[in-house]
Amino acid sequence: MPVKDLVISSERTAGGYSDLTVKVTDAEDVVMEGVDGGKRIEELTGDWDYEYWVTVRAQWKDTLLLHLLKDRFADSTRFKAWLEQQGIPYEFHSHA
Repeated sequence: MPVKDLVISSERTAGGYSDLTVKVTDAEDVVMEGVDGGKRIEELTGDWDYEYWVTVRAQWKDTLLLHLLKDRFADSTRFKAWLEQQGIPYEFHSHA
């Protein structure tokens, strides 16, 4: 089943917490959202937690995907191995 959201990081310490997630909305926007909280955040902002969002609108999703693939993979062998690790189905065709 296709994934529509992922936890990028989630940390808990004695003094606070930090969570970062990414999701694809029903409108097909890509949203990275985070929340940091605790004593350090309160010292910096005056509030116990700090929430934030970065949104890439649906019409830019393909551009985002292509640039991420370019930055992440130098060849198709690594790309296929990564797809297999993630359990993402793919097809491979070649012609000699």
